[in-house]
Amino acid sequence: MVSGAEVAVGEDAGVSVTTWPRWVPWAIGLVLGLVVMGPALAPGVLLNLDLVVTEVAPVPRGVWGLGPELPRRVPLYLPAAWLSPILPATITIKAMMVATVAIGFAGGYRRTESQGRLAAVGAGALIAASPLLLTRLAIGHLMIALTMALLVWAYPTLLRPGRDLPRTALWCAAFACTGNVGGLVALAVVVAGLVATRGERGAKVLGLWLSTQLVWLVPGIAVFAQGAGLLDATVFATRAPGLDGYLRVLAGHGFWQDYYQVGSGQPWPAAVVGLVLACLAVLGRRGLPAEWRRPAQWLAVAGLVTAVASTTPFVEDLWAAFTRNRWAPTCESQRALPLFAVWAALTAPIGWRGCAAAPPGTVARWRARPGTPRWRCPSPAPWCSALRGCGASGASSAPSTSPMIGGLRAPRWTPSPAPWPCCRSTATWTCGSAAPGCTR
Repeated sequence: MVSGAEVAVGEDAGVSVTTWPRWVPWAIGLVLGLVVMGPALAPGVLLNLDLVVTEVAPVPRGVWGLGPELPRRVPLYLPAAWLSPILPATITIKAMMVATVAIGFAGGYRRTESQGRLAAVGAGALIAASPLLLTRLAIGHLMIALTMALLVWAYPTLLRPGRDLPRTALWCAAFACTGNVGGLVALAVVVAGLVATRGERGAKVLGLWLSTQLVWLVPGIAVFAQGAGLLDATVFATRAPGLDGYLRVLAGHGFWQDYYQVGSGQPWPAAVVGLVLACLAVLGRRGLPAEWRRPAQWLAVAGLVTAVASTTPFVEDLWAAFTRNRWAPTCESQRALPLFAVWAALTAPIGWRGCAAAPPGTVARWRARPGTPRWRCPSPAPWCSALRGCGASGASSAPSTSPMIGGLRAPRWTPSPAPWPCCRSTATWTCGSAAPGCTR
């Protein structure tokens, strides 16, 4: 398949990288899914909070709009219910859970493979092994986990929804299969894409989204019309106590029942991971393809703000008031966190790669930029001594007296009339492209 190619993605356009054949990331994702599921793959039923998997799965009443339950798992669980007389639903749903992990890993790898194998594997692992995805799998929220796994695949299409309407329709239909959670996430992504493309074919795009969501919209409206509604949002508020709680949300934590949160026993390590992940994501944000980089950032910010809205002072009251309306789309704000988690998983490895590949003198040259604090150094410094001749038109750079530095009176180099002086006062400045290793 693909062994090596010239790529042009983000700021690393034109960099030659070696990629694996297409089946390799899927194989790694499959193995990771088997490892993650572990003992849950043993024969038998699965019972854990909302995870109720028995050998015979009844068809949810919400499929027909009968109520009183809301059609949250429609139509995702229908194949397992219809096949359960022939194939036990325990096998079908466990296979779907493993496939979700594999889809997430392969998608993360595919979106960042132009950045090198290590960054691509890191992106895939950050999605497939995210505490957010694993927690939702463990408690039976397969529709949320699968939405997160599909999101990374759908970004290039849904963030430019008017460019290819058939593909947009297919991805909207794929999200519709996960029910109202995936449908609403797809709507948010499509709207962000329309804003970024200034409404290109907006009416057709929104019409396609609406038509593909009827599979859960119609029964949902029927159940709501019978008087069903959502509970108060205060019951399902994102769990983020204190500053470290907000940092843990960055790492994928925050489920309203901390007992079921994967990694809840390590609060401070999770907070540190969240902080590092966010910093690296900001550093690597420009590594995403330029055509959908900005709307992906908008969605990440919106998803994070929505996730913490139910637990932030003053804002939490507004969120609770909003969700008291029984027609509100959701009452659990953390369900919007996949929008941030996917973006961070893609950009953090790119940021790490950029830091690891930085040349040794990067920090010194950054300190030397105009506008940064001035640093005193014995002159000639390693990056300045090579530039003594950079003054143009025979300009001189004669040494003059400098203050005491480290107990020694060191010379300093006065500015030359050249466009790019080497040193000014006691600060060290870059010289320009005239000398090796210099930047403007």
